[in-house]
Amino acid sequence: LKSAKTNDAPAQAGKFAEVELNLEAESSLTAVMDYRSEEDAKGLAGVQTRITLGEGAKLTLVQIVRPGSGYTFLNDVGAVCAKDAELRVIHLVLSGKHVYQGFSSAMEGDRSQVAVDVGYVGEDHARYDLNYESIHTGKKTGAEIHGKGILRGHAKKVFRDSIDLRKGCSGSEGNETEDVLLMDETVENRSLPIILCSEDDVVGNHGATIGRLDEDLLFYMESRGMQKDDVYEMMAKARIDAIVRKIPDAKTRHDLLELDDEEEREER
Repeated sequence: LKSAKTNDAPAQAGKFAEVELNLEAESSLTAVMDYRSEEDAKGLAGVQTRITLGEGAKLTLVQIVRPGSGYTFLNDVGAVCAKDAELRVIHLVLSGKHVYQGFSSAMEGDRSQVAVDVGYVGEDHARYDLNYESIHTGKKTGAEIHGKGILRGHAKKVFRDSIDLRKGCSGSEGNETEDVLLMDETVENRSLPIILCSEDDVVGNHGATIGRLDEDLLFYMESRGMQKDDVYEMMAKARIDAIVRKIPDAKTRHDLLELDDEEEREER
């Protein structure tokens, strides 16, 4: 696996790496990590990322997981947020045989904020296990966890997103959503949103949209000359592109959007 980590050193099959991002007070950073291999590569690898944000620090973390179709990949991210800290996470899981991905944020400081966008594409016999949680202990903290996914073939996926509003986090709010497009009837999807609450003055919301496209939308698009399969492909691409366009690094954003266009031309 090649990895655009801080030391720019490739991670080898069967090897595991650890990355620490420690931001001092009022500092800011954008970190892009791209984990990839040859398309037919096989192996096992993993990365653990530990994050500590000082008071008022701001971090945007982009992680792109796209190992070979025979790879098992483990991606673990943990963060501790001080007062007024802001953490923005963009996760894209685009390939791999088995992907186990976890994210946990401890929002210890008052008014700390965490926003997570997750996009995934599961194809063939891929197996994804994705687990996200925000733990609120500081006052007036906020968390947004939003997932958008596409499942094809015989892919299987579990998505757990948890908001834990603990005693003492008065004025805090957490929101979690997932939107899953099922391209084939042979896929298996499990969405498990959880809200835990032991404080009165808080807000927690969750929701999930899972299934095929709306029949009215299909009828509208087909009445204008589009084939059903083309409509599904267009909507699937739009889901992932919407997350890709949020990546602040222009080169990474351009490369991913260009890759989608190339794959679409090859299919045609």
